[in-house]
Amino acid sequence: MSRPLAAKAETHFVDLKGTAMSIFHRTISWRSGWLPLALLLLVLAPASDGDAATVTRRLSTGLTATDDADGLPKAWVAPAATAPKMDGQLDDNAWSVTKPIVLGRLERVGRAEPRTEVSLIHNDGVLYIGVKLDEPNLGQLRREVTQRNGPVYRDDSVELFLSPNPDAEYYQIIVNANGVISDRIGHGNPGAFDSKAETATALGERGWSMEIAVPMTSLGFDGEMPVKWRGNFYRNRQAGGAAENQAWSPTLSADYDVPTRFGHLLFTDEPPVAGRRDESKALKGITLTQLHAGGAVLQFDLSTFAGKKVHRALLRVERAPMDGLAADARTNVEIYPLTAPLTEGGKPKAAEKPLALAAPWCRWFDITDLVATWAGGRTSNTGLYVKQFPGWRPETTFLDVMFDGEPDDIPQPVTGLGAVHHAGQTFLTWKEIDDLVGKDDVKWGEMKQLLADLDKGRRVRYCVYRSGKPITAATLAAAELIAEVKPLSGWNINGRNIERPIDRVVVTATYMKTPRYGSVFDSARIDGEYGVDCPTDRFVIPGGETQLLRGTGLYVHTPGNAGKAYYAVLASVDGVQNTSAIAATKAVTEIAGAGEPVLQGELPPGPLWRYKQKRLHYVRWVAPPLSNLPSRYFNWSVGVPETMSKAAPLELNLHHDRGSYWRTQYRLERDSIVISPHDFPFPTWWYGYHESRDTLRSFSQGTIHNYTQRRLLSFVEWASTEWPVDRGRVIVTGMRYRGGFGALRLGVSFPDVFALVVTGHGLPDARYGVNEVNKFRWSQGQFDSLVAALGQVDWELKTADGVNVWDALDVNRQISALPPTAKLPLIAMTSRNDWIPSREFYQLMLAKRRPVMGSYMWGGTTLLPVSATSTWPNAARQLVRSDRPLLAFKSATVDELLAGGKQGEFNWNYRWRPDTVVDKPGRCEVVVFYQKKYGHGDPQTADATIRRFARFNPSPGATVSYSVTPVGSGDAAQSGTLTIGADGLLVIPGVDISEAGVRIVVTAQ
Repeated sequence: MSRPLAAKAETHFVDLKGTAMSIFHRTISWRSGWLPLALLLLVLAPASDGDAATVTRRLSTGLTATDDADGLPKAWVAPAATAPKMDGQLDDNAWSVTKPIVLGRLERVGRAEPRTEVSLIHNDGVLYIGVKLDEPNLGQLRREVTQRNGPVYRDDSVELFLSPNPDAEYYQIIVNANGVISDRIGHGNPGAFDSKAETATALGERGWSMEIAVPMTSLGFDGEMPVKWRGNFYRNRQAGGAAENQAWSPTLSADYDVPTRFGHLLFTDEPPVAGRRDESKALKGITLTQLHAGGAVLQFDLSTFAGKKVHRALLRVERAPMDGLAADARTNVEIYPLTAPLTEGGKPKAAEKPLALAAPWCRWFDITDLVATWAGGRTSNTGLYVKQFPGWRPETTFLDVMFDGEPDDIPQPVTGLGAVHHAGQTFLTWKEIDDLVGKDDVKWGEMKQLLADLDKGRRVRYCVYRSGKPITAATLAAAELIAEVKPLSGWNINGRNIERPIDRVVVTATYMKTPRYGSVFDSARIDGEYGVDCPTDRFVIPGGETQLLRGTGLYVHTPGNAGKAYYAVLASVDGVQNTSAIAATKAVTEIAGAGEPVLQGELPPGPLWRYKQKRLHYVRWVAPPLSNLPSRYFNWSVGVPETMSKAAPLELNLHHDRGSYWRTQYRLERDSIVISPHDFPFPTWWYGYHESRDTLRSFSQGTIHNYTQRRLLSFVEWASTEWPVDRGRVIVTGMRYRGGFGALRLGVSFPDVFALVVTGHGLPDARYGVNEVNKFRWSQGQFDSLVAALGQVDWELKTADGVNVWDALDVNRQISALPPTAKLPLIAMTSRNDWIPSREFYQLMLAKRRPVMGSYMWGGTTLLPVSATSTWPNAARQLVRSDRPLLAFKSATVDELLAGGKQGEFNWNYRWRPDTVVDKPGRCEVVVFYQKKYGHGDPQTADATIRRFARFNPSPGATVSYSVTPVGSGDAAQSGTLTIGADGLLVIPGVDISEAGVRIVVTAQ
């Protein structure tokens, strides 16, 4: 499996304890291509007497997360100076004091269309709710109910659930498009409660709107307004032709009456800060002022740094997770330096340009120059204006400053730093200052809780520095901060899956209770049943034969260029780094490269699903262009057959929606090497994602890259040098929504790599998936994760090539644009018979005389396997190579099948014998035959198009002769001449194909 072992080298680990160093070493084996060594030395570099040391300090807002940090949405009910005019228009100044909230899906988190906005204000003891509802089908607006407390929910309507007192019943008010009200308390009968609400509705050009006024006295309050409520808002839409539901706080069910999912309504004089003051917290220095018009101002107490040399100042800010499902994902984070101090009641005076995010991580702002001039008194310390920041978490807003000062309250130093360079990547390991896990065997459920509690009490990070010179206390300020690493980085967090714990149950369980419907494991979830029991492993790195020791930190850097570099890792606790005892390496000799997969070990031998094999587990760390960030990692497995041929087929096996790398999902050939990658921790549908992912950039900044496709192809290239791979027999397979989607696009986009594509439900048009399939009852939300990765369809975001990504993912468009003789693999695809783009794909492939097999059925079958050696009972026995001629068939009846949307299979019965292929100048020939299948049959007469010649290449307009002769007979049953058309295709019309086979011979005249 592996390349030969090369010379041995010694890796030295040096540990510093006070002034004494204890040195230990071990001998390791280096694979060919590794650079010997790499390591270390912990260096204690105190500043000389009389000189200030380089130290770090952190300023914070003094806020912590609110008590109601339960993941539920929060909304400010703003105090209004005047009551709004009740005309349903929402166009007077009373509404300008607040920003609307946007409704999303009812049953899960995600955007909803058409858009619904809710605005909340109060004045003089009255709660006002304003609602704007986009409606493209305004003519179909349903508003039939005119009687109070009638079934208004059957109309286009809005429902309010208000819970001023969590210990009492909530109030429900429903208002339809006529402004008719139905109200009740809890589950009581309509009419038993009178909210005394006033309503007004209005129709516009693009939708309708309403205003609702609810006296607080009718909700049990007389006098002072409450500070905090619970509540929810819903939209009932009928104008689309079927009932559709939206919610502010998704109930995660089909029901509205879920009080535990009500959001938080905050009645405060000022816009609420997303946190509360913690007077016991020592780190402060940032004053946050919320502005009525929106945004906030940050002002900094820089007295600690006055007159000191400032080396680095980083503004660290965080937000809630953001992806393409968020309505404001295109809104940039805009923070501006103020040009003048903020005055009470005044508007902020900001600079022309906002702060720029610091590349390559784009998770913080480098404001060193700004802070240095403020602290040095060269300019006025005016502060920063946070104009817009979707999902901002002010409680995790910090200013970290590195400056010349006196060390104080420094954390423990990092010890045991080591560095190993392999194949273009440098692996840094160190001993973390805390052992958070406390045991070697930990399950995902336990690890998940540890990660959730990581920053409770104190925030520990490990700051990784790199330089072209040795890093000491004197040179630290000049070194580049290349990464900040959280604790527990030595654990393979992304290796979790549901298949591993399920396999354990299968092997060890005495019995398993089988449900009436579905599988015994249908309830398995990555963060739920079975998934929480998945063991969490630690990484193996180059040179190591076993997992890293518990408590080991890890960072993998891909420098990109050859040369020598020095590294240091410093522990940071609440922004204070230990700059007195610096853990630093000696020179690390690095080469240019993208890194290689690192073997983690062999996966358990059982249970063996479908076939025997050796399953090898790999992890690969990647950087651009295989990722948007400088360091990510992914898990892989490689299934190696027990008996390896001299040139083995290679299958790239893309797992389905709930699968992972842990299992080989399916193998087409008995002797193939099967690569099983992992599309995790967020689904990319085996394509890619927007480069803003996991940064503070917005979807308006940057483009979408096919990162996942790149790393898949890169792994195939590496595997082809690691094992004896037959490059003419590289296959990509995938099933169900994500797997089939990815396999189809990978094969069509890279026809020089793949000879065969076997795809189950590989929907050709991603737009159709989002706009149509996503709404079907049996597939609701299936494509939400694709929108999360790429952004919403109507945003029309671009790829790195400047193409609308939804055009780039339209396979039918892609095939239509290909030259007639362009290379494509044989594609065997299954689909539902009601998926219009799938029918169009089949029709297009047939019309273009492309090689395709199809199964077009109600519900869709799983796969249509094409294999030369498989034991699959329904496999189409056919050897397909990318470096040999390929045949495409089209019968007279297939067009009728597809045009009528009927069910069926096509082109399954047609075969050719690769060993009979002749391809030479002036002549080609091949034997084709008909393979019977129970219950199915293509017509035995079909047009045969011979493609992908290497040597027989008649030009357009050339005349060729052909003959069709039954095998074993000397007399041609069919013959004639053909003129090669402008498209350059060689099409033999109406070939009568028998089970014994016929030989097609074509010669140039």
